[in-house]
Amino acid sequence: MVKQLWNAKRLDIRLWEPERDAIAAHQIYGDPAVMQFIREPSPNLAATIETLQRYRNLTLQGKQGTGAWAVIEKDTAQPIGTILLVELADNNGDRRTGKIEIGWHFRQASWGQGFAFEAATCLLNYGFNVLKLPIIYAVLREDNWRSRRLAERLQMSPLGKTKEFYNTELLLFELAAKTVIKSN
Repeated sequence: MVKQLWNAKRLDIRLWEPERDAIAAHQIYGDPAVMQFIREPSPNLAATIETLQRYRNLTLQGKQGTGAWAVIEKDTAQPIGTILLVELADNNGDRRTGKIEIGWHFRQASWGQGFAFEAATCLLNYGFNVLKLPIIYAVLREDNWRSRRLAERLQMSPLGKTKEFYNTELLLFELAAKTVIKSN
């Protein structure tokens, strides 16, 4: 059994287990609708396993307790998403920017049910209360209205457009440690 790291009302958050989780994760990383704002979809299970292994390694070797974790729906015990707390990568892929970002990737069947908000709230609390981060950022494409809405619901403040990260123009949001996230 895989050890859960955190739990929320309807979710557990744990390390990815690439071989075990590949089929469920492929519903995320192989889906063009999910991946349209992230990267090209994984063409097969082998590519999805590679993604999960990268996330697992990133987490196990993470700086300051950061990483990318599997989000498990308690009712089904199946992975439904990824929640990330990682150092933002600059335009050369270097993750030494000193800025920590939160990110989320969820399968389509889980959209609109509050799972991303629940997982993000859990991880923001971890970032602020355990890691003692002063600010957590989010970057997203301007046309990604679902993620934009989530960032706003998390009470993240928009800072405008930036070309500083990931070789593309993105909207930059921030949340300061003193902000209290409402659970509505």
